[in-house]
Amino acid sequence: MSRTTRLCGPRGLGLVLVAAMAAGSVEGPAYAGEAATPSARRPAETGSADARTEVRRQLLAKLSRAQTEDESKIYARQLWEYWFEPPSPEAAALMARALELRRRRDRSGALAVLDRLVETEPQWAEGWNQRATMRFEVGEFDASLDDIEQVLALEPSHFGALSGQAMILMHQGRVDTARSVLRRAIAVHPFLAERRLLLPVDGNDQRT
Repeated sequence: MSRTTRLCGPRGLGLVLVAAMAAGSVEGPAYAGEAATPSARRPAETGSADARTEVRRQLLAKLSRAQTEDESKIYARQLWEYWFEPPSPEAAALMARALELRRRRDRSGALAVLDRLVETEPQWAEGWNQRATMRFEVGEFDASLDDIEQVLALEPSHFGALSGQAMILMHQGRVDTARSVLRRAIAVHPFLAERRLLLPVDGNDQRT
C-alpha cells in the first residue's frame, strides 16, 4: 500500500519550501533535516577500503528498511559520520576551518576554504557537498547543482545531496525533475524530513 502523492505547482511549491526552511526542517544540500552540523573528523586510521565499503553498504540497507523515524536517525547519523571521515589530515583541517567559518556566517571565507578542499581532495564527496551547501546559501543555485552532480558521481546514495538537488530544482520551477529526485532520496532514507514536500493529492489520504 502506498500513498499517491504529487508536488504542488511552482508557485505553491515555493511557499511550501519557504515555510519548510523557516521551520528548520529543510537545510539545503549538506544535511538531511535531522542531521546536526558535524565537526570535522580525524582521518580514518583503520579498516581496508573494502571493509569501509561494506560498512557503508550495510548502513544504507538498514536505513532503507528502517521502520520508525527514531531508527532511521541512528543509521542516518552513522552515514553522516562515514561521509565526514576525511581522507587526510590536510582535508580534516580544511573541513574544520570551513565549518567554523560557516558557523560564524562567513560564507565567502568558507567558500574560499572549500575551493581549496575540492582541489586538494577531489575524490572526497563531502568536500563537494559542503561547497554545494555554501553555494546554495549564497544563491548560486546552478553552481550548487554542479557540485551536487560531483557528490552524486562519487556517492550516488547521498540523501543530503539528493534532497538539496530537489530543493533547488523546485526553486527553479523544474517540478517533475525535483519530484523524481526527491523520490530517489526517500528511497534511500524513508524518513527524510524533506518528504514533507511531497503532498497528498488534493489534500486527501489516497492509497493504492
